[in-house]
Amino acid sequence: MFLHSHVCGVCLFQHFGGSTGYDHDDGGGREALDSVFADIVGAEAAIVRPQFFSGTHAIACALFALLRPGHELLAVAGPPYDTLEEVIGIRGSANVGSLKDFGVTYREVPMQNPNCMVMVDNCYGEFVEISEPAMVGADLIAGSLIKNPGGTIAPCGGYVAGKEHLVEAAAARLSAPGLGVEFGSTPGHVMRALFQGLFLGPQMVGEAVKGGLLIAEVMSAKGYKVEPLPRVPRHDIVQVKSSLR
Repeated sequence: MFLHSHVCGVCLFQHFGGSTGYDHDDGGGREALDSVFADIVGAEAAIVRPQFFSGTHAIACALFALLRPGHELLAVAGPPYDTLEEVIGIRGSANVGSLKDFGVTYREVPMQNPNCMVMVDNCYGEFVEISEPAMVGADLIAGSLIKNPGGTIAPCGGYVAGKEHLVEAAAARLSAPGLGVEFGSTPGHVMRALFQGLFLGPQMVGEAVKGGLLIAEVMSAKGYKVEPLPRVPRHDIVQVKSSLR
């Protein structure tokens, strides 16, 4: 019993402890967090790092992992939000390394099933439904840790998850070719917060969904326009209230 407890204590210390990220495999917690996250979302692999500045940064790394000069990016669920417009190159980012600068074209098309790779912006959608996009065929998903999977605790960071070779390509975009997922500094207090946030994430998302349902019900009854409508299935935690009808 003493030996078992001692070993568990060592494992916990290693996983919650920080690392400089300079040596190969010096961050036991880093690899453990990647593995746990990949298992949760049904992906072959994942990279979960505080070095992702935001969800947009993680999504950009995922897009550059998938796309090469001459490829076309299709938006099949409506236009992207404003920060991704500059990543794509459809607004205000000429000659700074957007996808357009690298010869990637862009179109918005209705939802379809083309013969192409699928990348999902999963921000605000994690843990809302029973299945995550990677479980039903998405090649890559990406998002922010200061939203759903951070459980209100993670202070920073983002993730990319999906097919292993594509996650490795996204990691090379975050760091450099040849470095990939094996490097990266993670302070101990941040690593602990990322684990704790992931543990609390589903509960926090559940509370957010219930809050959204309540807001939609009350504000709709008061005559406000709401989206989504009350008592409809939710796909993310976003609830919008606009002007009176």
